[in-house]
Amino acid sequence: MKTLALSSLFLATLSACGGGGGGAPASTAASGAALNLATSFLAAYDASLAASIPATGAAALALTDGCVLNNGFSKTLAIAEYDADTLRVASRQFEIGSTRTGISVLADRLLTNADGTGRREIDVQYAINYADGTKDEKATQTLISGSSSGSTIANGSVCATPEDKADLRFFGNREVVNTFITASNEREGRNVLATGAAGALVYNKYISLGVRDPANVATYATISGPGLTVAGRCSNLQTRFPTAVARRPGLCWKKRQLCGLERHR
Repeated sequence: MKTLALSSLFLATLSACGGGGGGAPASTAASGAALNLATSFLAAYDASLAASIPATGAAALALTDGCVLNNGFSKTLAIAEYDADTLRVASRQFEIGSTRTGISVLADRLLTNADGTGRREIDVQYAINYADGTKDEKATQTLISGSSSGSTIANGSVCATPEDKADLRFFGNREVVNTFITASNEREGRNVLATGAAGALVYNKYISLGVRDPANVATYATISGPGLTVAGRCSNLQTRFPTAVARRPGLCWKKRQLCGLERHR
């Protein structure tokens, strides 16, 4: 079960589950060696973006494990989406010259897979520094070395393309879907065409809760919590967003539908 704290207002619980596979960890203590490995790996990734954006999905995911699972995307799905995006290079120009600094190791796990092979998983946190001066604080990733045998993908089945090598690779956050929240403030002003006189201003606030399910595995999302109290609307919010509703065009985009919960593919 995936649970995501969206804010003090909401708690989102998604029914789909995922996991990396493997047995119980032999060690979870972060080590200096793990930090050195992670730092070297992320420096190599920075170098791949130093001058240009990869032209193909295969090149963009060259440092990614064959059993990666990140926000519902397997490596196959991620490559396909990248290659299908005709603006993939233009839309990612902001990534050129980005660097990862302030790296810390959150966990270092030594695991034995069901087939007897071994793996090492390193959870890291760092800041992404973009060339324009903006920064993404506290980004996280899981890295893997050794064998990814036995890892599961979004639908719960065992990954058919494991890798077994000493090099570190991106392993993904192991989430079966992506959930996100967008808050918007809207100011609407109107003027009379004939005179130019200004009318009353209208202010609105929106919170949109999104679920992206690239592997088509989630059955529903539940939003629960105190909700937003505006003239009694959506207070004591507890909303389910079933797949069935998302697939019925007649039920989509109705006013106040599901208090702003949207499903994305």
